[in-house]
Amino acid sequence: MTQSGLHAINANTIMNELYQRQIVLPFVGPNGQDKINNAKILIIGAGGLGVPASIYLTSSGVGTIGIVDFDKIEISNLPRQILFTEQDIGLLKSETLAKRLRLINPKSKISAYQKYIDATNIESILTEYDIILDCTDNIKTKILIHDNCYKLRKILIQGGIDQLEGEIKLFNFSLSTDQPCLRCLWFESAELLTADSCFLAGVLPPTAGVFGTLLANETLKVILGIKHLNNGENFIFNLHSLETKILRWKKNKNCPLCSAQFNHEAENDFEISHHQISELSKYILIDLRTSVITASEILEDKKYLLVCEQGLQSKKICKIFRGEGYLNTWSLKGGYKCLTLIK
Repeated sequence: MTQSGLHAINANTIMNELYQRQIVLPFVGPNGQDKINNAKILIIGAGGLGVPASIYLTSSGVGTIGIVDFDKIEISNLPRQILFTEQDIGLLKSETLAKRLRLINPKSKISAYQKYIDATNIESILTEYDIILDCTDNIKTKILIHDNCYKLRKILIQGGIDQLEGEIKLFNFSLSTDQPCLRCLWFESAELLTADSCFLAGVLPPTAGVFGTLLANETLKVILGIKHLNNGENFIFNLHSLETKILRWKKNKNCPLCSAQFNHEAENDFEISHHQISELSKYILIDLRTSVITASEILEDKKYLLVCEQGLQSKKICKIFRGEGYLNTWSLKGGYKCLTLIK
């Protein structure tokens, strides 16, 4: 027997011994373990949900995992984000978590993205992965992730926690987009503006551990092709009362994302040329060369035209606004010199 053949046997033996407790399950087996080993999972948010979810996905043998987080470790993170220690305070969460996960499973490919995810970079990051775990605690970020998963036909699993309660939603856009999406439920809801993060509302540490683990479990069920949550279902678990429930919602025929009549080309066509503008007075003109506008200043009943020197900065900022749901903003193609051409 060749040395390479012996190495293959040893590798298979080690693999079987490492994962024997899950391979013996009738819905896993060797084929199921291969699916887990070949899976590509992106975890957005290396916090209370992202850390425990990443631990169990890595230890289960997921072959490729990406960690997205721009934040640094603080002392208040330690009770929930259990792979971090006091010696890690001040270090980047994504890179520190990636290093710890590589120790758990050296065979897994772990990548760290030390950046704040926004409309300018989200597509390039999501493209490399099959299943996206949203472990963030910001509603607008969740909407941004959801909308881009819809656009790229990704599988999205969202988690959220609050005090002693948590929830999980799953959207499998890889199979069909003719199912309820998050926009069907949340579009233009006051909930988008008032939802608190766990920083404001508080959370008991085991709640984060339970729901991070449930996110990992739901992800493995998707990989293995066994029964899991469906689009339009919200699993809620109250750890105080120990009550569970699944809330369901229907597809909204007026949804701005998934309804048949919604013009997605118009939504993404935010860069307009001077000859497309009949009357400049219909817009609130924002000259980015001399002024700054924030999302909080945008009014729903107005139209905004962003202008910069060459049209590059205005396009970038407008894309961010659009990604956060502000579809009443446009960027003038060509920049300020084209503004004078509008009649």
